[in-house]
Amino acid sequence: MRTKDDKKIEAIYKASLDLIYSVWISWITMSSIASQSGIATWTLYIYFKNKNILLNSLFTELQKDNSMSKIQDNSSLSAYNQLFKIWEQSMNFRIISPKKVLFLESFPKSKYISRENAEIKISDYLFLIDLIEQLKKEQKIRDMDGAMVVALWVWFIRQYSLTIDNNSENNNKDIINNSFDFFWQAIKK
Repeated sequence: MRTKDDKKIEAIYKASLDLIYSVWISWITMSSIASQSGIATWTLYIYFKNKNILLNSLFTELQKDNSMSKIQDNSSLSAYNQLFKIWEQSMNFRIISPKKVLFLESFPKSKYISRENAEIKISDYLFLIDLIEQLKKEQKIRDMDGAMVVALWVWFIRQYSLTIDNNSENNNKDIINNSFDFFWQAIKK
């Protein structure tokens, strides 16, 4: 049995993201993914038995690079600095990878997500809520419901990332710093 070619898997993932960016997840087919990635449909089925498996595999792969997952092992930073690092990484991820962001945000709401992947997505927010609870204990932020702060976080990140210019690194740093400061002012004690 031949081993699976990593370059083909990358092409399949890229084709899937390209298609999802242009049409809704439900509308793409294994045939359209194969065509977009330049491989035969039967070859795609060798790699992934169906669209559910392919999309969940893509989600798992992208989730590995998700900003909250990356920072979780950095407990040497203060809770405030961890929060800023997650903010900074989230904003930069949105600048660099809009197709990945769209998929990571829309896939959990689709009928295709596996229970395991749904739990992974929830664990990211639980990590953020834990950081918020730690900041409350340190009396650095107001006593607000953690889920409410996460909702505010998500809204701020989405809205501010729309103002980012892919060609202006210095201006983006200012936007990232200023937007975090604005978020922090909204929750600090």
